[in-house]
Amino acid sequence: PDYASHLNNLAELYRNTGQFYKAEPLYLKTIDIEKKVFGENYSDIAVTYHNLALLYSGASMLDKAGEYCLKSLSLKQSVFGEDNPVCSETMSTLAYIYECANNFSEAEKYYTKALWLNYERIINNFSFLSEEEKSNYLKTISHYNDMFSSYAMKSKNSNPAITGLVYNNELINKGILLRSSGKMKNAILN
Repeated sequence: PDYASHLNNLAELYRNTGQFYKAEPLYLKTIDIEKKVFGENYSDIAVTYHNLALLYSGASMLDKAGEYCLKSLSLKQSVFGEDNPVCSETMSTLAYIYECANNFSEAEKYYTKALWLNYERIINNFSFLSEEEKSNYLKTISHYNDMFSSYAMKSKNSNPAITGLVYNNELINKGILLRSSGKMKNAILN
């Protein structure tokens, strides 16, 4: 298990430095090891599928990227449930792949579902987090929010309502930070 994890990490290094040809066989070997050791429904396989989808997306191999992203999403949904926020990152990646392939209806479907899952996560968990943890979480998802905003700006002419989703998303995120800052200020002053 540790060996597979190290292979995946090395593959990530290669992917992030653009050495796709070195990363791909390591991801595939990681998947093979994880399946043999843990079985087909091991949740970490979904992470490796997702990483492989990112690799193929970065190499403009959109068919393969979509295939592995769908595998990742399917496994995550079967292990964690269809509406689990764990699926939001994979949905955002899948939306981006569809966007690059000019399949805008599927892209919008997955972007909006990912936003909704992130919002659900915020509603369910933010009352337990410190101010720093809240800020760090919002920084973590800001990349996905930016991807959605970029997509929305590209498709606003064909779907003007999508700009409302961007606006609402920004209000939700800014409102969370403002509310948190206000509570902290009141706690300090009282």
